[in-house]
Amino acid sequence: MGVMQCNRKGCDNILCNKYSSYYGYICEHCFDDLKKFVISRVRMGSYDVPQMVKTFMETPKHSDLNYEGAIERLLEDMFTPATDTETDECNYIVEEILANCRRDTCY
Repeated sequence: MGVMQCNRKGCDNILCNKYSSYYGYICEHCFDDLKKFVISRVRMGSYDVPQMVKTFMETPKHSDLNYEGAIERLLEDMFTPATDTETDECNYIVEEILANCRRDTCY
């Protein structure tokens, strides 16, 4: 691992072990974020990976581009942990469905 500054805008990490002759150095943390960013864009139907990398490297590290954390917080707020009572009720319903399914040979 070299003592080289990460070339992602806004990243102050100086321990980079990945290098591109076009994009420069990238630290492990930014590289992990880059992989997630590219994969999410490809899943949405975008296939211009070089443009995605360029956009990622030019976007500040702590920007809204890294929306995964924000989405996780939003989903956590939307779905609160189930109480033991709710979990028990859900398990009971599932057991009833499975029992009926077995009786009716529902596969």
